[in-house]
Amino acid sequence: MSTDSARRLPAPLEAALRPLQRLGVRPRLLFALSFLALFGVGVATVFHLSALADFAVRSMVQDARQITQQATQIVDKAIASHPNRSPEAVIRDDKNLKTFLVASIGPYRYVQFIAVVDTRGVALANTTNSLVGDTLKAAPEVSQLLSQSALVKLMALQSNEDYELV
Repeated sequence: MSTDSARRLPAPLEAALRPLQRLGVRPRLLFALSFLALFGVGVATVFHLSALADFAVRSMVQDARQITQQATQIVDKAIASHPNRSPEAVIRDDKNLKTFLVASIGPYRYVQFIAVVDTRGVALANTTNSLVGDTLKAAPEVSQLLSQSALVKLMALQSNEDYELV
């Protein structure tokens, strides 16, 4: 193998670089510096977007946990105050829980709805009254997003897929 063939670039790359070889030193430097600047901006943008996605997912999980804890406290208090009624009936009729569910939707950007379901997935209380009594389909657990890559988090935030915290 000769040294000339070892130094040769692949034909497509050589053809793409041919116009640059005709340029002088100054235009080549401008091209190289422009490329490096764009590359740096691209890398910084990727890091920034990944940090934003991570922050958004962590906020979403924290908000969901907070709402879940508050709803659990309201349900526990309602069931304890009506020991002679079935828990399902108490949850369906509790006005404090309904008020809390509706009020909790507004302040949280990523919370679309809140439901209190039984062990079969039937909604006993929901922010959408028409869904009470319906069996809700299970959604992926939002906590699983925490361990995913930044790209997966970005795609999850842009998708219309629902996530749940049980």
